[in-house]
Amino acid sequence: MKTLNIIATLFFATLCLTSVGQRKFDLPEYNIDCSNDDSYYRKAKRLLDNNNRDSLFEAYRIFRKLHYFDSTKYSKGILNPDYLKIETINFLNVKKNIIGQWNFEWSGSNWGAGETYKTKKENIIITDNDISFFHGDTLVRQTSYSITNEFSPILKEFTFQIYFQDDKTANNIYFKTTGADYIAHLKFSSDNVALYFGATGFCNHCGYTIYMKQSATNYRLGQ
Repeated sequence: MKTLNIIATLFFATLCLTSVGQRKFDLPEYNIDCSNDDSYYRKAKRLLDNNNRDSLFEAYRIFRKLHYFDSTKYSKGILNPDYLKIETINFLNVKKNIIGQWNFEWSGSNWGAGETYKTKKENIIITDNDISFFHGDTLVRQTSYSITNEFSPILKEFTFQIYFQDDKTANNIYFKTTGADYIAHLKFSSDNVALYFGATGFCNHCGYTIYMKQSATNYRLGQ
């Protein structure tokens, strides 16, 4: 079961990380050797000060490559404070960005839609401590929640969950502000922000649910 959880988390984390500036995992321009490893380390430390996901992702990849280059000089003990800083900044950003009203748009998997906004009229309102689910104008669920990465077996710096206090369950969450989801037929930008909910453990075809920020407009492909 642990292996299945890791597979599911990898799938969701891949969706999450590829949304960060549409970056690729491989960064071939980082050819680290004995003549430049110090400058790369300083570069990564500077990137941490930018406090945005693109910069944090780049810093994370440099730290990882430095560790593979020289695991003694760049040991986990040396780099752990930097990883913790990345995790903390991302955690605070999730806490801030999740607050607001979100409208249900789509649910399904890579195999296609389960429900869409045409058949399901749902919205959620998230405050600092509570989340409320509405079907139309009717409140159907309200509970306190917390943001955690307790259920992330890997990539804890970038993968977070929302934990519901009423039924003690959790969903992976992440935001998309660039690119498109061609399965759900959606496009994203800084003005059209999507909130993804996904299963934390092994899921049947890795289903997920998409909510759009209430202020989003013209975000459906073809509009």
